[in-house]
Amino acid sequence: MKQTKIVILVALLLLAACNRINHGGDGGLPTDREIHSGIFGVRIEAGNMNVLEDEAFKYVVKLYNEGATDVTNAMLKLNVNRDFFEVLEPEKNYFNFDLDGKSIFNPFGRSKIFEFRVKALGLSPGFSQSHSANFIIEACYYYNTELSIDVCVDKDVYSTSNNPNKACRITMVTPPSRGQGAPVEITRIEPKFITEDAGITPQYIIYVRNSGRGNVFKSGEMEVACGSGELQEDQEVWNIITVKAKLGNNEMVCSTENEGFLKLEDHEEGSIKCKLNQPLQINEAYKTELAVNLSYGYTETVSRIVTISRV
Repeated sequence: MKQTKIVILVALLLLAACNRINHGGDGGLPTDREIHSGIFGVRIEAGNMNVLEDEAFKYVVKLYNEGATDVTNAMLKLNVNRDFFEVLEPEKNYFNFDLDGKSIFNPFGRSKIFEFRVKALGLSPGFSQSHSANFIIEACYYYNTELSIDVCVDKDVYSTSNNPNKACRITMVTPPSRGQGAPVEITRIEPKFITEDAGITPQYIIYVRNSGRGNVFKSGEMEVACGSGELQEDQEVWNIITVKAKLGNNEMVCSTENEGFLKLEDHEEGSIKCKLNQPLQINEAYKTELAVNLSYGYTETVSRIVTISRV
C-alpha cells in the first residue's frame, strides 16, 4: 500500500511538471518560447589583474552559455604579449570545452571556470616601475538559431477575399520575442507566394541579423577562423550562415546568389529566399508551422589589462 502511494505521488509530480512545461508562467518552469528568446550565446567573464615581475599566477576565465544551443568541442583561447608574459598551461594557450545552453530544466544555461597558468616576465631597465599589457580572450563555438512559428497558406495570395470565416490570412510574420536564444536572430519573415496553373508555391523571404557581440563564421571552419588553419584562395569564411526551412512536413529550398548560404554584411540585416519545390493544391486557407534553422560558427573576444610591477 505504501509503495502504491509513492507511485501515485511521483505520477502527480510528473503531471504537474509537464503542465508547467506546457503552460509556463505562474512561477513554474519556463516555456520553450521563453527558452528560445534573447540574443546571447556564450559570454566571457574575465577581469583585470596586477602581478609582480617574474611571478607565476593563475588567470581565471568564466564562460556562461546564455543561449539555447548546447555547445560541443568549442575553443577558448588566451592571447598574451609574449614580450611580457608566458603561458605555462595549457601548453598551446587554449582549452576545448563543452557547455550546455538554456533548457526547460536549466533556464539560465551552464557556466564553467577555466584557469590559465601564466608567468609575468621581468621588466627590462628601460621600463618604469610598472607596465600594462592586454590579455585577449576569445571563445569560438558552433551555434544554431531555431524558430518555429505558425503561418497561413492560402491561394488568395493578396487577401482580396472578405470572407470573415477564413481560417487565416497571409501577412508579414514577426517573431514573438527579441531573438531566438542565439546571437544571430531572425527579425521577420515576408511571404511571397507564387500563383501557378498547378496551384500555389509558398515562398518566404527570411530576414536575419547578427545582433550579438561577436562575429559569424561558416560552420566547419573553426580552425581557420580561430585556430592555426590557413585561409585558402577564394575561400569564404566570415559572415556565412547555412539556412534550412520546413513548411509543415515539406522541406523547402533556401538559396541566394551564394548557393544556399546567407552572407551577412557584418551586423547589417540580410535576407534569403526559401520556397517549396512543387506547388500545392489547396481549396481553403489553413495554418501550418514554418520551422527555420540557422547554423553557423561564432567568435567573441574581450580584452583585459594585466599590469606588471617591479619587485
